[in-house]
Amino acid sequence: MLTNIFNKDFIKTFYGAKRNHIGTNTQSIGHTTETVVTLANTANYSNEYDIGGWWNSANPERFTVPVGFNYVRIYGQIVWAIDSTLLYTRASLFKNGAAFANRPADIWTFNSTTGTSPVNNLASAPIPVVAGDYFTLTGFQRHSSSATLNIVGTSIEVNTRSYFAIEGWSI
Repeated sequence: MLTNIFNKDFIKTFYGAKRNHIGTNTQSIGHTTETVVTLANTANYSNEYDIGGWWNSANPERFTVPVGFNYVRIYGQIVWAIDSTLLYTRASLFKNGAAFANRPADIWTFNSTTGTSPVNNLASAPIPVVAGDYFTLTGFQRHSSSATLNIVGTSIEVNTRSYFAIEGWSI
C-alpha cells in the first residue's frame, strides 16, 4: 500500500454510486423551468452501482452523503431529445437544494442543426461535505416555442445516456 508523508493510506477502497436512465420513457422539462432530474427506482432508471448507500428510494432524486466521508466528486450527464426549435439546454449541480461555492460551472449547450441529441455533462472538483449533505442534478431548457423538452434514456448515438454519479472519500 502506498502512503503519503503523513503516513496515511494513499489508496483507498472505492465508495460511490451511479444511476443510469435506461428506459424508453422520458422526463419532461418545462420551458425556462429549473427541474431536478428524477432518479426514481422504475424500469427507466437503475443503479449501475451503489457502494456505501448513497441512493435511497425515499428521496430518489438525490445522492445523500453517508457517515464517514469528507469529500465527494460529482458527475452528471443529460441527454435531450432532438428538437430543431430548441434554443439551448443546461445542466447544473445543487448541494442541499441550492447553488454552492466552487461548484462546477453550469454547462450550456446551444442547438445545432446536425440532427444529434444535445448533451450536457459536468464533473466537479472535490467538494467538502458532512454526513447528510445531498446533491441533485438539474436540467433547464429554453425553447423558441415555449414547449417542453424531454430528457431521454439513450440518444441516437450509441451508448450515450443520461446519468448521475458520485464518489466519496475521507481524509
